Amino acid sequence: MTRAIVTLATLVITTPDDADTGDLTFAAPASGLLSAAADDEHYFYAQGSGLRRGNFDSGENIELVELEDRASALQASGDFVYFSHEDDIYRLTENGSSLEIIGDTREAGDGAFTVTESTVFWSGDKGILYANDNADGDPLGETLDQRGAWDNDDYEPMIAADDVAVYWVAGPDPAVRSSDGDPLSLFVACL
Repeated sequence: MTRAIVTLATLVITTPDDADTGDLTFAAPASGLLSAAADDEHYFYAQGSGLRRGNFDSGENIELVELEDRASALQASGDFVYFSHEDDIYRLTENGSSLEIIGDTREAGDGAFTVTESTVFWSGDKGILYANDNADGDPLGETLDQRGAWDNDDYEPMIAADDVAVYWVAGPDPAVRSSDGDPLSLFVACL
């Protein structure tokens, strides 16, 4: 099992006990380290405005893509690394050869996303749950559910998915914007 621990200044990747490399530590330059993800062979991290990939076995470290601003919320799944940048969710091949927008988050508002083997889900402070099949390039996605909006200054966005459902946090009433300590609710949409 591979584990990544991320801080704003350092990325420490603990490799399996039987690996020759031991712990790999990468210090970030002044521009800072924002997000990281890993799969069985590689670790991915955003550094400055670049998105980089390292190899657990060889230690090779390359830049996959340069962006206008920092990537965040990196997630590795299958042959891709997913990340949020400005108002969009991107999918990049592990080797950096293909980059595409697969989620437009402007309608969702400030939020979060999660990736399963076949689908990308996202939701934001407007309480809407969106989904996009990984094979479909339509960045607007499909609206799966509408719940209550919430104040993004008071709450952090949360979303997760497994084989049977997607789970997200939103305001309990679609007609009322939750803020300043109003309770949010955990919603479940079965897949």
